[in-house]
Amino acid sequence: MSRASEYRAANDAAAAASGQVDEPGHARRGCCHAVGCPLPAPLTDSTGGTDKWFCRCHFGAPAGDWQHITVMAKNRAELLQVAHKLTNEGPGAIAPTHLQRQIRARNRPDLNALLGNGNRTAYRLGVDLLGLLEREIRQPQSQDDLPISTVGAYASADSDLHQDEPAWS
Repeated sequence: MSRASEYRAANDAAAAASGQVDEPGHARRGCCHAVGCPLPAPLTDSTGGTDKWFCRCHFGAPAGDWQHITVMAKNRAELLQVAHKLTNEGPGAIAPTHLQRQIRARNRPDLNALLGNGNRTAYRLGVDLLGLLEREIRQPQSQDDLPISTVGAYASADSDLHQDEPAWS
């Protein structure tokens, strides 16, 4: 049995024991309670049993931020998968070259700095990568994170949308 199938089996067993059920909008049982979030859900704030389990990005975040967090997580899904693969490598294993290449392909100085000279253990690199991505994902939303079709579509509160219309008196 591969590590991925062992993880999936353990995740399914934990979900069954907790009574977690599939809900509309969720990719599969064991995923985050925030609608549409594809990340694994290992955290809850309940001590008496619950069906609301969250990923590390959504846990503790205000519900009003969930949609933004989900979008950011989906935008970084490939890197999050690489990070999870790295954390599941054996103890003391050097990060596999193909995973390092996936990180370098992003051409981001912050990610390249994490790689260093390429001799880091897979686990440590994965933990550091997860930390960096989680901080990014939980950042307040900016226009850079919006889809291109919505940037500039909404006027700011200071702008005068109705310059040609007479003021009400």
